[in-house]
Amino acid sequence: MQPTDRTIPRPLLILTALSLLTIAAAGAFLVVAIAAQTLLPQPTAAALAPTETQTPRPTSTQIPLAAPPATETATSTATATPTDTPTPTHTPTATQTPTETPIPTATPTSPPQAAAAPPQGSTAERCTSVVGDSVAQGDAVFEVPGTGFVSVRFAPLGAYLAAQFRARGDTGMRVFNRTEAATAISAPNHPSYFNTAAFAQLLADNCAYTVIVPFINDLSGGEAGSYAAALGNLASQVAGRNPNGRILVANFYPGAPAPFALNFAGGFSNDRVAAFNAAIAAACGGGALALPQVRCVDISGALGSMGTAHLIGNMSQSEVEVQLVVPPSPDQGGMLNAFWSSNPGGVLIGDGVHLSSSGKGTLAAILVRQMP
Repeated sequence: MQPTDRTIPRPLLILTALSLLTIAAAGAFLVVAIAAQTLLPQPTAAALAPTETQTPRPTSTQIPLAAPPATETATSTATATPTDTPTPTHTPTATQTPTETPIPTATPTSPPQAAAAPPQGSTAERCTSVVGDSVAQGDAVFEVPGTGFVSVRFAPLGAYLAAQFRARGDTGMRVFNRTEAATAISAPNHPSYFNTAAFAQLLADNCAYTVIVPFINDLSGGEAGSYAAALGNLASQVAGRNPNGRILVANFYPGAPAPFALNFAGGFSNDRVAAFNAAIAAACGGGALALPQVRCVDISGALGSMGTAHLIGNMSQSEVEVQLVVPPSPDQGGMLNAFWSSNPGGVLIGDGVHLSSSGKGTLAAILVRQMP
């Protein structure tokens, strides 16, 4: 009897071999995957979160604040309500306040022109608007020896005008401060006064008198002819809104800029002052300022006869503090305190550009003589 053939059929053998290979491959893949999962570094929450860039804080540099800002202010389109600002409203840092008694009442060295009286039936308001830059605003720039520079705010020209009105018994005349520091009316390297809220307010004032004080910034970046034309433009716009008012246009006074002040008033030289005053005189004689409402006022002779007393000069701590109407900024106040603590009798070096108390008092006396 032949033994039974138990040989596995070839097809079944092949199928079994393939199955074993498949199982082995799957196992190997699983091992590799587990190993990979173990060996690859996993991302952390910190790596996935967005990073924040820290912007460094800018460091401040002490420079004269009368330098022009980098950008112009936007043109104001709203009609502003006039704000009566006859006297400073800020409390000085010192216990004393600026007094009006020492304000000089000097008269011009040459006879003034006939006063420009408002016409009969005038509808202009009983007020005076003061137009100008940092000179009329009451600013002053000082060098703190060996330290830096500070800009302070003294009483504006409008306060001296108000004192002159009260001294002659006129208590009804209001004075509006329509000044804006670091602006010009023709110089392209300064923001334009015509783009300020002060100018928008000026056009709405409707005052019996408008006083235009010289824009010192135009001396540094403008030309004489362009400045005279800009004065004509300014006067024409005011007259167009207020035909019954009178406009007083003052020319430039002589200066004596300190060396540091040449950084922001480099054009304040005798020859440029003479050229600008000649252009203003020509505009008044038959040019852009030859308007019925305009009266040109020569202040150069009267202020020039004072030597340099009409200009901001060197001042001690008590002299500065008695005239302050706005406290200095913390940085500048700290600089002043440190200087005077180390130098009790020390003085600040004045800019020789802005008007002193005597200069503003003399200018106010000249102008008020033109207003009956």
